[in-house]
Amino acid sequence: TDPGTLKQSLSHIATSMLLSHYFGVEPATQAAERLLNLYGLLGPTELVWEVGPAQRHAFTQIRRELESLDPLAGSASVMGTLRTSGQLDETMWGNLIYLLEIGRMDLAGLFRWLLKFAAQRPAMLTRLADESAFCEDFIRETLRLEQSERVIRRVQSDFVFQGYLFARG
Repeated sequence: TDPGTLKQSLSHIATSMLLSHYFGVEPATQAAERLLNLYGLLGPTELVWEVGPAQRHAFTQIRRELESLDPLAGSASVMGTLRTSGQLDETMWGNLIYLLEIGRMDLAGLFRWLLKFAAQRPAMLTRLADESAFCEDFIRETLRLEQSERVIRRVQSDFVFQGYLFARG
């Protein structure tokens, strides 16, 4: 499988999960498809830190789509709770929309790490399928071994530090 296809699929899964949790939008609905496409415009392959006209336009479209949803449909969601309590103002709209944007990138990254570690240890797959406690341990160990926060740096040229190669890019 093409790595880009896998990354795109994991992003789709992560975004769908978070759309349901944050906004009450059920996967495989027309609203979910529209929002998936709009979030693809906000940050097609990675989190965009420097917001430009394309991101402002996508943000406006996402907000319009969310405002058009039936307020009762997602009442148990984060958005529904904020609506009900009267706290869904300009700031909260921005926080919610970007919370999902950051979360979908981080969650998709976690999924990639989990797949990597599972593929490197095929003998663990049966335990992962059969033991929920082992699944939690596996996830915790993956997070321990891999960096779980976003790094906003790119290595400009190869260098070695304390025996570790930091490759350009």
